[in-house]
Amino acid sequence: MKPAIFIDTSYFLALVNSRDKYHQAAKIVAAQVKPPFVTSSAVLFELGNALAKPPHRALGVRALQQIRADTGIEIVPVAPDLFTQAITFYQSRPDKAWGLTDCSSFVIMQQRGLREALTADKHFEQAGFKRLLYLELA
Repeated sequence: MKPAIFIDTSYFLALVNSRDKYHQAAKIVAAQVKPPFVTSSAVLFELGNALAKPPHRALGVRALQQIRADTGIEIVPVAPDLFTQAITFYQSRPDKAWGLTDCSSFVIMQQRGLREALTADKHFEQAGFKRLLYLELA
């Protein structure tokens, strides 16, 4: 069985927003990658927050419903243990501008031995992972 690929907020946003600069690249990558996928409840919170304004709210609701219904995507809950580990990771890298959601994603990826992330976020590369979403793909 192939290793799972982690899905970050930037990929979900690029897929659902046709005006996102990574939209075409995300569509190309979406046609190439196959499950299993892993994401987290923290990523879904970010997605919902990014699409919270009234003109985008319905899109956000649809996206969240589709992601939650997709059997190829495992959603890791941010339980107290993971939250504590993410804060520890966040605290350990004062030299980086990594957000707490990114740090929780990195902890999940490390714990599961995941190397690739569907993301445009360069922070994943800084943390030693391979990001799969680039403008050059479009």
